[in-house]
Amino acid sequence: SSVTTATNTVRVYSAAGVLGVNATSASPLPTLGAVGASGCIERPDGTIVVAYSGATDTVRAYDANLTTVLWDFSDSIRLSTPGRVAVRPNGNVLVTDTVLNHIVEISSSGTFVRVLDDGTLATPGYLQ
Repeated sequence: SSVTTATNTVRVYSAAGVLGVNATSASPLPTLGAVGASGCIERPDGTIVVAYSGATDTVRAYDANLTTVLWDFSDSIRLSTPGRVAVRPNGNVLVTDTVLNHIVEISSSGTFVRVLDDGTLATPGYLQ
């Protein structure tokens, strides 16, 4: 399957390219308000992590069906503009911040781990 974002919608497609499920920042609840999905990734366990940037800058993990919110991470001091996301081999999530110019690491259960910043990043936009 593949996961993509468009405006404030996250879509999951099958290997054949057929749309399976989707979610927005307002569904499933709780709503995040008017925000855009700026990055997303499917973790090896099938859960989906989405970075929402806008009215409420939040990183949210969903179950594989996008029906249940597993956790939210929102910390405007450490993550003011969530961007792209990647998953580390240990399951932790890395999220770029294009305003604070660093990368935030969040545990697989949604808690803050650390900020990765050596002072050389400028508007980080991609992770692999």
